[in-house]
Amino acid sequence: MFELRKARIDEAEVILRLYHSAKTAPGCTWDESYPNRETIAEDIAAECLYVLQAEGEILGCVSVVPENELDGLDCWQVRENYCEIARVAVDSRSQGRGLSREMLRLLFQQLPQIRSVHILVAEQNHIAQAIYRSLGFQFYGKYQMFGHSYITAEKLF
Repeated sequence: MFELRKARIDEAEVILRLYHSAKTAPGCTWDESYPNRETIAEDIAAECLYVLQAEGEILGCVSVVPENELDGLDCWQVRENYCEIARVAVDSRSQGRGLSREMLRLLFQQLPQIRSVHILVAEQNHIAQAIYRSLGFQFYGKYQMFGHSYITAEKLF
């Protein structure tokens, strides 16, 4: 049985290890400096970092970002009552078991007021793109940001 809940500050090191583990996934654009302890602390303080847990073990995490640099992009269909998801990660030992899909499905249930979810997915991260497509995300244009090529995607509710 999986549980998705908001992360606690005492879990920051576990989450950091999870991020480092996820950096080994094909197509991941994260590096040694991102995401980091500060990112985790900011997300926990803003109460926007969620963890997927099973049998007391944190297996994945995702951040829900209400406002950010993606807001100005012209591709979005919905511009009210939306959020962005970011820093989606599943421990490398647990990948390939559908945990990302389950984590996001549980997250969407916790966001009933949201009409749309936005995300940037690395152009070369084909596994993540397949997961988002299976969840009903629509893919839009390519953008160069943070030194990489990304595709914008949006899920409408």
